[in-house]
Amino acid sequence: MKFSMMQGDLLESLQVAANAVPQKSTLPILSHFLVEARDGKLTLTATDLDLSILTTRSADVEKEGRIAIPARKLLEMVREFPSERVDVSVDGSIVTISFGKGIGRFHLVTADPQDFPQIPKFEAGKRFTLPLVQFERAVERTIYAVSADDMRPEMNGVLFQLNKERFSLVATNGHRLSRMSVSGKFDAEADIIVPPKALNQVLRLAGGIEDLRVTMSKQYVLFEVGGTRIYSRLIEGAFPNYEQVIPKESKRRVTVNRQDFAAAVRRVAILADSITHQVKVTLQPKEIQIDVDTAGVGGGHETVAADSEGERLDIGFNAVYLQDILRSLDSDTIVIAFNTATSAAVVTPGMNAEGEDVLCLVMPLRLPE
Repeated sequence: MKFSMMQGDLLESLQVAANAVPQKSTLPILSHFLVEARDGKLTLTATDLDLSILTTRSADVEKEGRIAIPARKLLEMVREFPSERVDVSVDGSIVTISFGKGIGRFHLVTADPQDFPQIPKFEAGKRFTLPLVQFERAVERTIYAVSADDMRPEMNGVLFQLNKERFSLVATNGHRLSRMSVSGKFDAEADIIVPPKALNQVLRLAGGIEDLRVTMSKQYVLFEVGGTRIYSRLIEGAFPNYEQVIPKESKRRVTVNRQDFAAAVRRVAILADSITHQVKVTLQPKEIQIDVDTAGVGGGHETVAADSEGERLDIGFNAVYLQDILRSLDSDTIVIAFNTATSAAVVTPGMNAEGEDVLCLVMPLRLPE
């Protein structure tokens, strides 16, 4: 195998693929890139068996071939090379990487490419295409609510719900929930649970790419972003019936400036309990009050103007959960719908973008008597 390409192009491909190289593994081959030069293109593949990344870029290929090269060492070397053409050639089990017409020359011991795990195949997959910017928005508005509880693995990912007219992403940890739906015409139907790691890799590649193509099977999902393919094993299990916890109607609705409310919560939360992060939110006519009183720490109070009508209502919240919701939205105003001090509160943007529907839910904390 022999090929050459500019240092910047090679480095960019290596950095993309490196996100799938495990930090530690009992399988030595997983610490390698599978490097293939063929048909005027260089393809790099890396995997940790749950996540695989395959990225392709044009290269000057003099001799076709494939080899497994130690990933971290190759990445560290190329990162330190000057911005010149890099030449790569393989002789037996040794790969030579050089720049500056041989001024810099380095050697690495390779591994047998036959030992590298096979990438999942999608013979009977379901496929759809979505504007990448819209998918990016959906992930950013849901991924923060994913659970970290290993006892409930089905909640450790984001639910993809797809039918002919709507694509929804949903995440919950049992105490909060986020959902964003996108209207459209889709040729597939599916309910799958995708690990956050795969979604974060898609977000890393979002710049400058218009469309995202998604292919699903029973065990895997494939994301195609430009010249990069991201394969991820799905999370098994049944996602909770989240729709039953979303209130069908609300007795109180409050409209408030998102940034003003977020800033007030952020300041008051500094003095909240380090474990519960509890703050008290009080609905008053024309305003919202945020209070905290933590024994041995101190207290705080803020008032934010709001379009609120009806009787006074005191309700406790985890301030971190509130801040995550407010940070994920980008509308000027938000609408908070309440029923009682012990029932879920629903937060929605004052105005959704065209074709989008965003809903966030947070369970209250019981206030001390």
